[in-house]
Amino acid sequence: MISVIVCSVDPDQLEALMKNIEATISVPYELIAYDNRNTGRGICAVYNEGVKRAKYELLCFVHEDVRFLSADWGSVVQNIFANNSRCGLLGIAGSQYKTAAPSGWHTIGLASARYNLVQGFKRNNQADEHRQQSDENQTESEVAVIDGVWFCTTKKIAIQLPFDEQHLVGFHGYDIDFSLQVGQSYQVIVTQNVLLKHFSEGNFDQGWVTEMLAVHRKWHDKLPVNRGSFNAAQLRSAEKKTLRAFVKKAVDTGIAKREILAVLSKQKLLRILGWPTVVLLMLILLVRPVKGR
Repeated sequence: MISVIVCSVDPDQLEALMKNIEATISVPYELIAYDNRNTGRGICAVYNEGVKRAKYELLCFVHEDVRFLSADWGSVVQNIFANNSRCGLLGIAGSQYKTAAPSGWHTIGLASARYNLVQGFKRNNQADEHRQQSDENQTESEVAVIDGVWFCTTKKIAIQLPFDEQHLVGFHGYDIDFSLQVGQSYQVIVTQNVLLKHFSEGNFDQGWVTEMLAVHRKWHDKLPVNRGSFNAAQLRSAEKKTLRAFVKKAVDTGIAKREILAVLSKQKLLRILGWPTVVLLMLILLVRPVKGR
């Protein structure tokens, strides 16, 4: 039995998702959907309310712009939690390494992604992509962080470790923050046995950058997190590439440079990358013009 929790802003998409869940979940469930149009509430606040209302122990949080392609996915979820008492969080996409450098769940330049999903694109005419990467001969992989498009946990864990609506007031970063919180005591797992299509590629705007910075200010003393088998040279290269990409994105979206400099100056990041790399990035940041200005 599963409580499915959705933060909705599009009644048509929600209606389609409801029909899709009914046709594919194959276990008893309840749907807790919030019409979050024009409320001003962030997703953490909505999800915490959903946790309180849920009547079942297993909780599934899902975006409304998806369609499940797997039959009987509810049984898959139930079996994973029943057979692994250490599993605290289950997703369909994530990374075995979470950088100290600010970023989303992706790590640039490192084969750390574990996922199985069909990615759609709504802002261009690009064809759908079936993205799949797993550990060899394994249907489940332990990861550091998961993507928030779809994930499951227990009501016990979600009450003990609520979504951080104090620091994260928008619609980004909650998945990384929750992964890191749960990962302190439980395993965070990606399964290959649930397949869905996500119709949107995401929105990496100024709001996204702001909440990534908030997540990394909160967790800087615990990062990086490594659940894979990567050597020091691979990790240093990935940290460098990921940080470069984030700094560019942050400047181009108009984030105040002092906010980025504050993250660059964290001691752990300095130790990982070394002073020369960080100083060079600081100099680039200070002279780089903001896009469109």
